[in-house]
Amino acid sequence: MRFYGRSEENATKEKDRNLTIRDAFAALHRTRIKDNRPIGKLLGDAVMSSIQTLLMIGGFIILFSVINKLLFHLHITVFLAEFLEIMLVMLGMAESLSLPFISGLFEITLGSQMTSQIQEATLMHQAVITSFILAFSGFSVQAQVASILAQTDIRFQPFFFARIIHGIFSAFYAFILWKPIYVRFFEGGQPSNALPVMEYLTSEGSRLAAAHNLLTTAGPLITIVSLLIYVWLLGNRILKEK
Repeated sequence: MRFYGRSEENATKEKDRNLTIRDAFAALHRTRIKDNRPIGKLLGDAVMSSIQTLLMIGGFIILFSVINKLLFHLHITVFLAEFLEIMLVMLGMAESLSLPFISGLFEITLGSQMTSQIQEATLMHQAVITSFILAFSGFSVQAQVASILAQTDIRFQPFFFARIIHGIFSAFYAFILWKPIYVRFFEGGQPSNALPVMEYLTSEGSRLAAAHNLLTTAGPLITIVSLLIYVWLLGNRILKEK
């Protein structure tokens, strides 16, 4: 995407001057000076904006999960899977990966989980399908990006096609690098110099593990408290406007 829009002329661009980090901080400072909102107002708007974004993301995830389930019960997913099975067989993959792949096109978490539960598929085929799903990001994430870009002058179409290309390349690289990397170094067992990624979170007695367990336990409570703060701030704003 680095070459996208490169040929388009920007009237406000200064061709003979390269922007630096100092210029960025100067622009940030000028914007802060022009903003006359008090610190309390800034904090309140920041909290409301973050909670609104959180609700939007959760809403899109629920929406596309429901759509995915409706398509399954209406047998539309099964109908589409029949055509996808032909392509998977031509690629030497298990036919049972068709349903997880279609589910992953809507919601990446659900599709990745379903792909990992297919016993008939090999680990390599699961990695290839999951790589495409994660790179494409699913229609749920696409809708989230589209809703954010709708308020700007950035086009959504190049991003969407870039996700498709990213998914194809991710699946291709996962396929060609499987044998030279995974089979060669990891299939025979864990290397002696390997360090588990979650070692510090699973080892008992460490402070990081204790903090991780605390966040895992208090996560739902933090979310509920944040939503209550958002409702309180929104209610106060509505009352002041009246």
